[in-house]
This record gives sequence, structure tokens and C-alpha cells, in this order.
Amino acid sequence: MIFIAGFLAFYLAWNLGANDVANSMATSVGSKAVSLGQALTIAAILEFSGAVLFGQTVSQKLATGVIDVNQFSGQNDRFVLGMLAVLLASGLWMNLATWFGLPASSSHAVVGAIAGFGLVSLGVGAVQWSSLGVISLAWILTPLLSGVIAALLYFLVLKLPDAIPFSQLQVLSACGVAFAHGSNDVGNAIAPFADILAVIQTGEIPISSLPIPLWVLAIGGLGIVGGLAVWGKKVIATVGEGLIALEPKGGFCAELSTAIAVLSATFGGLPVSTSHALVGAVVGIGLVQGEVKWEKVKAIGLTWVMTIPMTIGLSAGLSWIILHWAR
Repeated sequence: MIFIAGFLAFYLAWNLGANDVANSMATSVGSKAVSLGQALTIAAILEFSGAVLFGQTVSQKLATGVIDVNQFSGQNDRFVLGMLAVLLASGLWMNLATWFGLPASSSHAVVGAIAGFGLVSLGVGAVQWSSLGVISLAWILTPLLSGVIAALLYFLVLKLPDAIPFSQLQVLSACGVAFAHGSNDVGNAIAPFADILAVIQTGEIPISSLPIPLWVLAIGGLGIVGGLAVWGKKVIATVGEGLIALEPKGGFCAELSTAIAVLSATFGGLPVSTSHALVGAVVGIGLVQGEVKWEKVKAIGLTWVMTIPMTIGLSAGLSWIILHWAR
């Protein structure tokens, strides 16, 4: 069981790297501040560092904040099988979005999948709707906050002389985004696996705390880097080149505002979407420039809206199949 869960966590992390990490690095690659190889190196080091240092709080929120885990007392097998469905449903949706080059949100995918599992297992009462409402509000506010910060930064940067090339500065801001993303979004891949591991090792469903061993973080880190390297180009092209014509100044402002917004959410323990923050920032800069490719923005927005119901449905269906098969 641990092997299967580890494989599915790696699969989700792979798709998270191909999509979420790809869009977090997209502005740097799109503005030619860093190469794809340099982006991979930055992601490998700083995504992992962010996950290890600050990923615990967000992982805990995902593990215990979406459904009422107390209701699964005495039903360890049901809980473990449901979390397997969560990993598979989230990975499949992120895989599909990456195939079409659309930046989806792994936060949306995992939260939706956990809610779908809870609905099938124990009904409407298993979902913590108030907590889900807070998480959803954060998803709405994140791109707005990031967009406003990016627009203001870009307006100020345009007024400043080019004392420092803002390509050199963008390397620093790319590091900030990678660290922020690791601190928040890596938990999406490893939280369900850590849940499963805790139940198998202790015989109890984690309620108050969720221990995450270093080797579990390593699985997430390796999957992320592999997915970015192999499949990340499509999403990088969409966000880095498909929304507006980015140059290093714009890329720097987009990344810095994204890092600020995501790290703020991380300290509050809220699983937000780096793709939301980054797209919001790019659109904010585009509004200052007077140029935004709205058709592409609409396609991305549609993907975001579809993610929750699609992963709820996928996870609910897979949970029903797995739970009935296990009988």
C-alpha cells in the first residue's frame, strides 16, 4: 500500500511540476532572464527548501481542514483508500491540463478531490464547508492582491533608471517565487501521502498533527523537478508568452508580487494557487502596458473554474469504485 501511495504521490508531484512549477517559472523563461535549464536548477533547490522549511502548515490544512477527519474514527481502511483516490484524481486532472498547456491549480485539484472523497464516504456532513469557504476566498483574493502589487511595482519600475539590469533582478525574484511555491504548493502532493503513511505506521488517523518524513518530501521534490524538465514547456509558453509580451522589468514585478502574495498566504496556513497569483500579476502588468490577450485569460479562467467540480467528480467516482472494489 505504501508503494502504491508513494507512486501516486510522485505522479501528482510530477504533474504539479509540469504545471504549477512551470507557470511559477514561466515569466523568467518567457522574458529570457533565465534559460529552461537554469529554471530547473532554481526550482530543484528552492522548491525543495520552501517545502522543508514552511510546508508543514499548509500540508496540515489540506490534511485536516477540508473534511472532518474525526468522522473517520475506526474507519482507517476507508480513509486510506479515499486518499489514494485523491492522489489519483488530482494527478489525472493536472495531467490533462498540462497536456493542453493550461495552468491549472494543484491547490484547487487536491481540495476538490478531498471534498469529493468526503462526500462519497460520509456524505455532505463530512466536508468542513466553513473552512472550504475561507480557502475559496483566499483563491479569489490572491490574484487580485498579486495583480495590484504587480501593477504598482511595474509603474514604479518604469520610472526608475536602469541602474541594475531588473534581468539580474529577475533571477532573484524567480528564486523568491520558487521558494514561495515550494512552501505552499508542494504540500498538495505530499499531504495525502503523509496521511496514508501516518495511518499505516501508527494505526490512527492524524487529527492534531501530521508528521512528514524527509524522504516523503524528497519524493515530492524529485517528482516536481522531473515534471518541470520533461513536460513544463507547454505551460511556460502559455503564461510566459501567451498573455502579454513580457520583458525583464515586467517579469521581475510579476514574480516579486507573486512571491509576496503566496508567502503571505503560507504564513496564514492557507493553500492558495501560485498560478492564480502569477496570472493575476501578469494581467496587472498587462493593464499598465495596455495590452492583455483576453482570450487566453478566459481559457485559463475556465480551467480554474472547472478544476473544483471536475476533481470532486473524479475523486467521488474513483472513491466509489475503490471502496466497493475493496469490499
